[in-house]
Amino acid sequence: MFDYARHLDYLLKRRVKGRDFGSESVDELNRISRYYRIASAHGNAKATEALHYLQWRLTDTTYDGVPTRLRRNREEETKRLRELLTQQSPSRGYWLQAGMFRQAWNLREALVLFRKAADMGDAESQFLLAEYLDVDSIIGPAAFGAKAKDKAFALPLYRCAAQQGHGGAMYELAIKQIDERRYAEAMAGFQQAVMEGNAAAAYRLREAFGEGSNSTRSLGVAKDAARYERYEKIRIFLIQEEQFAPRVPDLDRIVPLPPAALPEWNGEFLWKSEQLEPREAPSETLVARMAKAKTLDSRTGLAKDAAQ
Repeated sequence: MFDYARHLDYLLKRRVKGRDFGSESVDELNRISRYYRIASAHGNAKATEALHYLQWRLTDTTYDGVPTRLRRNREEETKRLRELLTQQSPSRGYWLQAGMFRQAWNLREALVLFRKAADMGDAESQFLLAEYLDVDSIIGPAAFGAKAKDKAFALPLYRCAAQQGHGGAMYELAIKQIDERRYAEAMAGFQQAVMEGNAAAAYRLREAFGEGSNSTRSLGVAKDAARYERYEKIRIFLIQEEQFAPRVPDLDRIVPLPPAALPEWNGEFLWKSEQLEPREAPSETLVARMAKAKTLDSRTGLAKDAAQ
């Protein structure tokens, strides 16, 4: 149920090319939301989070300030989903709530919730807190007054997030390894960050192979036009797919680090092929049975007494 909804969600977001969804997309969003809602009601926290994001991007096409039914329903559902996610997956629920406070510029409350989520092991929250405490980051000193002494708290948070596969944290640790002239470790860190979808790491590896070993940006490797070109294609791919949280699990088969030879490559990415692969829709019998088990309307996935 969730896998099929996510596939439809991916296809829709590709069509709108990163824009928010207007009222012209309501029918298609309702179709996707139906599957997410049923999966969410059966305890799938990923479905709950995906549904919240989907509904949050739905906007009225008018901006007259009138509280339309569409707007009211959306706001009520997203509030309910935040509460539900906090029950299903507390760390992700706190992360989501923290993001709402941050968007409203209530940074004090946001930091409290990010800290809760980080303590519970949420990698994204650990990474954000690390950035806030890192005197070398762009946001740390400017927005949060990070000092040199705070770096000792930032590094363990980066490491915790990196161990869970957070590409941004891997990138930051690799940058610090460059500062310490640990180039081989930095290269490996950037490579792993690219696998996890970090476009900035792809840029750094591209530059390393484009400058030659005499440049400070080379990381000690020789100039390699073929590797430069491949990392650039990977970088563009990651930027284009950024909103879908792309990964490059097949990176070592596309452009392994030296001294491995560069293999043939057809220009395709395994992750993208998997997203585009058609999924079989859940049978209506299954949908009806799962909806009935949670007292939901099988046509919408909403509670039977919910506003339509």
